[in-house]
Amino acid sequence: MKLINLSYFLCPCCKGQLQLDESAVKADFSASGKDLQQGILGCLSCQTLFPVIAGIPILINPLEDWLRKNHSNILRGIHDCFRLSSDMLDWLNQREWSFGNQSQNNYYEDSRWLQIFIQTHFDPLRPGTDDPSPLGKALAQQEQVFEVCQEMLAAVIKKPVPQALDVGCNVGGMSYRLKPFAQNLLALDTAFCALLSAKRILHQTPKAISQGIRRIDGSFTETFDIDAQNASCDFLLSPLEQSHFTQTFDLITCLNVIDCVNNPEVFLNKLVSLLKPGGFLLLTSPYSWTSDDVPRDKWLTQTGLPSEQALQMLLEQKGMVLIEFRDHIPWVLTEHKRWYRVFSNHCILMQKN
Repeated sequence: MKLINLSYFLCPCCKGQLQLDESAVKADFSASGKDLQQGILGCLSCQTLFPVIAGIPILINPLEDWLRKNHSNILRGIHDCFRLSSDMLDWLNQREWSFGNQSQNNYYEDSRWLQIFIQTHFDPLRPGTDDPSPLGKALAQQEQVFEVCQEMLAAVIKKPVPQALDVGCNVGGMSYRLKPFAQNLLALDTAFCALLSAKRILHQTPKAISQGIRRIDGSFTETFDIDAQNASCDFLLSPLEQSHFTQTFDLITCLNVIDCVNNPEVFLNKLVSLLKPGGFLLLTSPYSWTSDDVPRDKWLTQTGLPSEQALQMLLEQKGMVLIEFRDHIPWVLTEHKRWYRVFSNHCILMQKN
C-alpha cells in the first residue's frame, strides 16, 4: 500500500521520520488503495502532526499560522472535487484554522489565474497562433520556455535518471514534461490550489481536469483538451527552504521561482545541496525584481552584475559547471485573445561537480 512515498520526506521541524498517524483521523485511500487522499502524518521524533488533504501532504512550519491564512484557499480548491471527513474537520478546527482575520493574498490560488496558468502550461497551441497581428505572428513562430527546457535536457539526459525534483511546479507543466527524463519525480510548491490542479491533471485525482479554457473576448471562451498524465510524480506542499529529504536528486528543475523567494542566494544553496554529484540543475527566470517577495538587498543585481551573470557566478562558486544557457525565451500568459503578458526568460542548465 503506497503512502504517497513517505521515503522522500522528513519533518520540516526536526528532520525526523514521518509515519501515518490514525489516532485522530482515519486514513482515506483512493479506490485503488494506492493513493492516500486524506490523513495525518506524524513525526516520530518531535511528534508534530501534518495533514494530507486531497492527496497533498502539507509539511510546513508553523502549520497553524499557514492553515489560518489558507483556510479559504483550501476550501475553494477542494469544493468541487474533494470532501473533508468529519474527523479531519474536527482536527483542523482544533487548530482554529478558520480563525484567520485575512486570507493569504496569493494569485497562485486565484481561480482565474489558475485557468491562465493551465492554458500557459498545457495549451497545445502556441500563444499568438490564432492572432493575425504582427505580435501574434512573432510569438507563434518562437519557441516557448517549456519547449526550450525539454531541448536542453534532451541534449544531456539520454535515459531517465532515478530521481528528479520540480521546485515551484505550479499547475504541473514542467512536471509533466519531465516524464521522459526521470523514473521518479517529486513536484513541490507552496500554493495549495495550484498543486491540487497539478495533481488533478497529472494523476487525474481526486477529480480529473481534462480540459483547459482559452479566454477569447469578455465572456466568450473555448476549451481545449489536456492529455498530460504523469503517474511517476508525487506532490508535496512545502517551502524549499523547509524541505528535508532522505535522498538527493539527479535532476532539479526550477522555473520562474528565483525572483519570488525571500533570499535567492539561500534558495540557490538549498538547490545545490539537494543535487547529487553529477546532477543537473535547470533554472529559468525573467528576473522580475519588482516582486514584493524579494527584499531589495537580496536581488541578484546587488552583486554588481546583471542577474543572468550573477546567477551563473553564484552557482559556479557553489561547485556548478555551465552546460548551456539560452536567453530571451518568451514565457507568455494569455489573459484573453488580445491581452498577453510576455516575459523574456533566461534559461540556464548547470551540472554539479
